[in-house]
Amino acid sequence: MRFGKIDNFILFGGGRMLCHLALKLQQEKFPVVVFSSQRHLTELVSGEIILEEFLKQNQIAYFASDNINEDKNINRYLNEGTLGISFGAAWIFNKNIISRFKGRLLNSHATRLPQDRGGGGFSWRILNGDQRGCSLIHQIDAGIDTGDIVKDKEYFFPILAKTPYDFIAFSLEQNFLFFNEFLEEIKNNFDFPLIKQEERASSYYPMLNTRANGLIDWRLTGKDIYLFINAFDDPYPGASTFIQHLTNENSQQGGAGLIGSKKVFLKDAQLLEPQTIYHPFTAGLIVRKNNQGIFIATVGNLLLVKKVIDESGQDILEQLQLGDRLYTPQAALDQAMTFRAVYDASGLVNKKGTI
Repeated sequence: MRFGKIDNFILFGGGRMLCHLALKLQQEKFPVVVFSSQRHLTELVSGEIILEEFLKQNQIAYFASDNINEDKNINRYLNEGTLGISFGAAWIFNKNIISRFKGRLLNSHATRLPQDRGGGGFSWRILNGDQRGCSLIHQIDAGIDTGDIVKDKEYFFPILAKTPYDFIAFSLEQNFLFFNEFLEEIKNNFDFPLIKQEERASSYYPMLNTRANGLIDWRLTGKDIYLFINAFDDPYPGASTFIQHLTNENSQQGGAGLIGSKKVFLKDAQLLEPQTIYHPFTAGLIVRKNNQGIFIATVGNLLLVKKVIDESGQDILEQLQLGDRLYTPQAALDQAMTFRAVYDASGLVNKKGTI
């Protein structure tokens, strides 16, 4: 497909990739406008700078839209020479607005298609132990990530990448190069061979919410728990569980005064080989502690955790003692498994039921 002469760009959504492309287009003297949502405009995109501040500082025109399908502002920018690109936009484009772009409304997708449709960022990839990455652009149609692929490039993440932060950082590097190349091809009126997605190879993954979905099931194997903790690590709050432990005073006095139901978030985990065979009943017990962190028994492995954060944001690792048990009540696990994260332009919709 040839997009023809492109006179201006409309970018939808948010994130650092949108910021990079907006600046690049500005430098190339292309008119560019951003349509975003309140949720995206308040997200950090560079250090302590949120998207709205970034757009203002760089004098990039933008609109905050609750529903792009009803936003009349787009009429001022959409014409025969407009190319639209979405970066995690908060809305579902309806058939009317899709048809107005005449095949020039695209979506940036950071994983393979059709294998990795949907949301959840890189957390699903980490859970599945999948080190394959992809920079990809596809046409937007009435489905979810089902449009024809315009351009893609696969790669592998470094072996040391284990948290979403690691995956995001490396993915951004690849996407910067990918979109620079794409822009050059657009300028040269490149003919993009459209690729139909193979439905029989498709998989869909829903959006996630770390606080609602990220509850640790200590019945899983050590490796699965390790991947689970990694999947909800930085830049997210961390995989969560509960802990019961004794205060120092109570411990010295023989064990009275058990403190229970304290929710904590685990980060910076390392999977170790077991030094003994751990019965499933030992799973979640702190069996060792030193200056590296706490060592937790799991089914099949020993798990080293270096950060234990409470709900106020304080690292309480030093307060934990040998014999303390990490656990997650069944009711909390059931709620986490059945919670479906849904987001709109303002943020998380179904906040009721978050743990």
